[in-house]
Order: sequence, then structure tokens, then C-alpha cells
Amino acid sequence: HNTVTGATDVTASGVEGDAYGVGAATNSSNEVKMTGALSAEATTSGDVYAVLANETSTNTITGTKTASTATPAISATTASGKAYGIAAIKDSTNNVNAGVTDNLGDMKVSSGNGAAYGIMADATDGTKGTTNNVGGLGAMNVTSTSADAYGIDATGGTSEDNKATNNVKMNGEIAVKAATSGNVYAIKADAFSSNTVDGSTDISATTPSGQAVGIGAQDGGTNAVNANATENLG
Repeated sequence: HNTVTGATDVTASGVEGDAYGVGAATNSSNEVKMTGALSAEATTSGDVYAVLANETSTNTITGTKTASTATPAISATTASGKAYGIAAIKDSTNNVNAGVTDNLGDMKVSSGNGAAYGIMADATDGTKGTTNNVGGLGAMNVTSTSADAYGIDATGGTSEDNKATNNVKMNGEIAVKAATSGNVYAIKADAFSSNTVDGSTDISATTPSGQAVGIGAQDGGTNAVNANATENLG
């Protein structure tokens, strides 16, 4: 268990190799109280996670924010690899400004050659359920160059006991884009899993070559999205 109090900006940066802003793996936990931006980046190649909880792990993070709209509060960027803003995998939980309704700053996720995810819960191979509780978001912008892109994704559930859940409170648009090719999903739930999104405005999913889905549910997945959202596909 790691506890960090009083941090301002937290940045994980590498040239080649994976990068984790706040990462907990295999029965681990982190508690981070901060007052700045949280970011992960790989300038040449590598998978990047601003926040990752994997294999029965937990992250509790408060205070991610930015003083400028030009700088996202949470970001993950890689030139070649997969990029994740907030990811919970296999019986894990992330609480990131959970329940906060004020706008603390935007999320930006970008991958030059690989899939990109804003908020992802993946219950595959789990038994107890996998959850992200995220609040305080402004807008969410997720972009891949030539691979699939997801804004809010809940996947991999097998039953009511083992399902993926995302609970998100935000104050802005969800914009998901593949620049040259790839399937794009602004909000997606499948296999017993669910997304609850409050406060989103415009919801857009755009790709020049691939499937574009604004709000999608399949195989028993469910989505509850506030009625203020306008869906745009292209």
C-alpha cells in the first residue's frame, strides 16, 4: 500500500517502454492526494496508463486538476502503443475524484499506433467485478491514428457478480476519433457490464474508415446517459 499526500503534478514519461502515472498491480493499492495534473507519455513507443489498477488492486486518487484549459487534468499519450486514461482490469477498482461534480479539468488520450481508451473497465477472467468511479471531469477527448478508440468502455463481464462498471460524472463533451482508420465508440457496454454517465454534453464518434458508435450496448450491457447529451456520428 502506497500513500502520497500533497503532490502537485504527477508525470510518468519514457522514450521506449510502458509508462504508468499511478499504477497498482496484483493485490496492491495506492492512495494519492494531489493538486495538479496526472499524465503518462511514451515519446517513441510503449503502452501508457495515466491510472491503472490490475488484478484485485485499488487506486484512490483525489485532486487531479489543472489551472489552464490548454492542459488536461488527466492525459495519456504514446507515439506507438496503446493509451489509457483510466483503466481497471480483473477485479480491480479506481476511485478518481469519485462523486465530484465540479469541473476539475479535461481528459486527453492519444495513440499514434494502437488503441486508445478514455475510461475502461475490463472484467475478463475476474470473479468479483471491476469498477471505475470517476468524477470531476470536464471534456473527454480520445484519439487514435489507425486503431480502435473508446471513450468509456465496460467489457468482459460473465455474470451479475462479475461485471465491468463505469460511473462517471463530468461537465463536457465526449469526443472520440480515429484519424485514418479504426472503429470508434464514445460509450460502449457489453457482457453484463454497464456505464452510468452524468453531465456529458455532446457525444461524438468519428472515423473515415470503420464503425462509428455513439452509445452502444450488446450482449446484456447497459448504458445510462444523461438526457443533455447530443449524439453525433461520422
